[in-house]
Order: sequence, then C-alpha cells, then structure tokens
Amino acid sequence: MHRRLGERNLSYRQLLDQVRYQHAQDMLQTSRMSVEQIAFSLGYSEMAAFTHAFIRWSGRSPSSFRRRPIDDS
Repeated sequence: MHRRLGERNLSYRQLLDQVRYQHAQDMLQTSRMSVEQIAFSLGYSEMAAFTHAFIRWSGRSPSSFRRRPIDDS
C-alpha cells in the first residue's frame, strides 16, 4: 500500500484526511447528527481536533459549512 500511495505522491495520512473530509461534508449536509457526533464517528476523540482539521481542509468551521455548504466566492 505504501508503494502504491508513493506512486501517486500520497501518504496514508493524506488519504485518510481526504476520506474524512468527504465523509464530513456528506454528513454535515445530509444528516441531523450533531457536529460532535460527526467528529466522533470520523474517529476524532475530541471535537476541537475535528474542528481544527475541518478548518484546515475547507477554510471554515463545520457549523459554518452546515449552514451554507457551497461557498459563493
């Protein structure tokens, strides 16, 4: 797996981040789960860690994304 990821210039951590971000977006848009429940379902043990990661991925907080998923800029 490491060799194949390396061929695509990806690390396991980058792949995990991509999958988590995609799932987070989907759950924020389609579920009624709280942001905290979404964080825990994605494997985060602390809400702050999920919020920090989501801001790194999208430039916005999960709550902000949930209120307005599509950025107009």
